[in-house]
Amino acid sequence: GIFYRVATDVNLGSGNYLYSSRLWKGNLELGAKAAGNELRSTNALYEYFLGGEIDIQIPWQVVVDYRGYRILACPVLPTHAAILVYGSADCGYSVCNSDPLLSTHMERAAEFYSIAPHKVRDVTLVSGGDVEGYKVQAESGIHNYYVMDLARYLPCECPEVTAHLPEEKTSVFYRMLRPEFLYREMPKARLKPISPDSGSKWGHFQDASLNENWKNATKYLCGEIVGNICAKL
Repeated sequence: GIFYRVATDVNLGSGNYLYSSRLWKGNLELGAKAAGNELRSTNALYEYFLGGEIDIQIPWQVVVDYRGYRILACPVLPTHAAILVYGSADCGYSVCNSDPLLSTHMERAAEFYSIAPHKVRDVTLVSGGDVEGYKVQAESGIHNYYVMDLARYLPCECPEVTAHLPEEKTSVFYRMLRPEFLYREMPKARLKPISPDSGSKWGHFQDASLNENWKNATKYLCGEIVGNICAKL
């Protein structure tokens, strides 16, 4: 089957929203942006695993824009018979990274995309804390792995550096760095890996030095790369 999800701004209750301030009372544009980030992150991880012939399943996704709404479509996965072995499926109340095979492949992908290992509670992850990795045992006895909910797989821009842009407090959930910057420009500039959980409550448990790395990466993007492009115009 196909699972459809309309991209909206998540109502957190008491007049608070995930992507926008109270004044907006929900912002569909930012919700659509977050859905686009999920597709981009899905493609990035899928291409990495596919290129390395790694048998980790990343569900295909399609984004459809219709009359001002954005719909995300993906296949229904057999998670009813699955065991969560990576990340968190309950907003961080419980976190795991318990399967050595999946953990190794996630670490190698993180090295490619300049993502830093960091703590979420007492567990070390190499993605946003709400990324989910499942292990499913097929009838043949072979284990299949699925990684999903990838909207925050890649790190975001540091809002302290991009304070001139609107909604700086909530931008950590939708203004993500592009994979090309992470795997190509960051190593070229010898920038240290950064954490996708910096700037959010998910990053409360991580080493404080990762926040400085995050700020430096965003400064390099806005100052050097964007500056050089503007100079050529």
